[in-house]
This record gives sequence, C-alpha cells and structure tokens, in this order.
Amino acid sequence: MCSSDPVSAPEGARAIEEVIRKYGESITILAGGGIRSSNINLLKQIKGLSEVHSAAISGAGETADEAEVKKLMAAL
Repeated sequence: MCSSDPVSAPEGARAIEEVIRKYGESITILAGGGIRSSNINLLKQIKGLSEVHSAAISGAGETADEAEVKKLMAAL
C-alpha cells in the first residue's frame, strides 16, 4: 500500500507514478491515504495504478460513510 508518505495519495500522485515506473511490473501498487470521491479522478489518471483503498470516512469518527462509498464506486 502506498500513499507516498507522509502526504496523502492524491498529494503524492507523482511519487506513486515513480514507484509504479520502477516496480509496477514486479508488484501491485495499492494507493491509499486520503482518497475520497472528490479526488479519485486524479489517481485514475496514473497509468498502471489499478487498485486504491479508501476508508470512505467523510465526517468525524471512524465509520465509513455509505454515501461516500457509493460516490467512490460511481467514480470508479
């Protein structure tokens, strides 16, 4: 799983692209960290990135937001 620490996956998109260029044929890159329906399109533009992880939390707490999950699925 790669967020391009210490920033979120969308903020680290260029670093994720570099990891995919170097290692993408050897391993599967799973981008995660800060991925929401509002920024998933940025990550969809990364060639070779086929998997993402989102907690789909849109408010306070640790529970996934059903509406956010539906928005993410529609965006994919």
